Amino acid sequence: MNFQTNINQNKSESENLPLKLIAFGIEYNQEPINRPKGIQCHQWIQCVKGSGEFIVSNQKFLITEGCGMFIMANTPHSYKAIDEEWKVNYVCFDGTACNEILDSLQLKETSVFKVVQYRLIEKSIYKLYDIYNTDNTYIYSQYSCALYELLINISRNICRIFSSESISKNIGIELVIQYLEENYMKPITLEEISQETNFSKEYLCALFKKHMEKTIITYLQIIRIANARIFLLRYPHKTVSEIGNLCGFDNTSYFCKTFKKLEGVTPQVFREKK
Repeated sequence: MNFQTNINQNKSESENLPLKLIAFGIEYNQEPINRPKGIQCHQWIQCVKGSGEFIVSNQKFLITEGCGMFIMANTPHSYKAIDEEWKVNYVCFDGTACNEILDSLQLKETSVFKVVQYRLIEKSIYKLYDIYNTDNTYIYSQYSCALYELLINISRNICRIFSSESISKNIGIELVIQYLEENYMKPITLEEISQETNFSKEYLCALFKKHMEKTIITYLQIIRIANARIFLLRYPHKTVSEIGNLCGFDNTSYFCKTFKKLEGVTPQVFREKK
C-alpha cells in the first residue's frame, strides 16, 4: 500500500474537536522535505522500511525501521531518504485541546524515538484508514477518538533517542531551499536564485550538488511534484493541466512526464487510485 490523503474538514463539524486529523499516510514513499519554518500542525512519522535522515535543532538523526519522529508545530526541520526507498506511516493533526493532551502524555517537544510496540501503533494508524473508507455522519468525531488512542499508544511505547552528531548549517543551501519552496509555483532560473541569495550561480550549483546529492533543478521538480500530489487530491474539480500550472509547470505534457518519472504513474492515475 502507498496511501496518503488530506482530510477535507467540515468546519461546523470539526472546528471544536479536541483533536483534529489534518492528513495521514500509510507505507508512503517519502520524498525529501525541508521546512525552515515548520508547519502549522503536529506530526508523527514512523519508518516502516528503509532508512532516512532527520535534522532538527542542528542535530542529525538516523531514522530506521522501528524509529519514529514526533515533530511539534512550527518547528523548523528537514528529512530525506538515505536508502533508495524510504517508506513511512505519518499523521498530521491539531485541535482545540491538542497541546493540553500532548502535555499530559509527556509529548512536549520534537524528538526521535525507538518504538517498542511497533505493531500496536501501526494498527492505530490503520484504524484511521478504516474510518476514512466508511460513510459515517460522525466521521470527524471518530477521527478524533482514534487520534487520542494513537497518541496514548505512542506515549506508552517509545524510548527517546539522543543524537550524537551535530551539524553546522549551510546558509547557502538553506537560502536556496527556502527560495524554491516559496516560489515553486512560478518560473525559476538559476540566475534568479543567485541574485536572491547573493551567491554566484556556479558556487550554489556545486555546493547544492555536494550536500544534497542532486541538482537545484531536480530538487525544484521534487518540490513541485510533492505539491502536485496534494493539489490533485485537494482540488478534484481542477484539471490535470490546471494542477500543473499551480505547481509551476506551463506545459501539461512535461508535467505529466515529470510526475510519472517521480511517482511511477500519471497524475490522472494517481488521482483515480486515491
